[in-house]
Amino acid sequence: MVEFIKGKLLIGPIVAIVGSVMLLSGGILGLFIPEIQIAMALFPILYLTFVLPIILGIVGIAGAVLVIVNRKLGNIIAIIAGLIAIIGMFVPILVVYPLVMSLFYIDPFLILIGGIIGIVISE
Repeated sequence: MVEFIKGKLLIGPIVAIVGSVMLLSGGILGLFIPEIQIAMALFPILYLTFVLPIILGIVGIAGAVLVIVNRKLGNIIAIIAGLIAIIGMFVPILVVYPLVMSLFYIDPFLILIGGIIGIVISE
């Protein structure tokens, strides 16, 4: 039986979910931009730029949901997904494109902050 958190602040998981959805939508939207599709046809390695945010967004949502159903491991998962996304934003592929393309450059930080808030509040 799954126990949900009762009487506890859920601001950490909510912030992580918002950041994860932003990262996920940035990856999905990027796949459908015609100019990017042409660049991906020429350089298939650019698929990483949009597939990694989708994967990290799903992992961040899974971590936040785990926190909501009272599993502390979800905070660690959200922090790891946020850190990978932040590091990936600063690693270039083909000089121009980052390894992780984000929507507003704040979404990986929201995932990380949500995980940190979840750990601080749960202590």
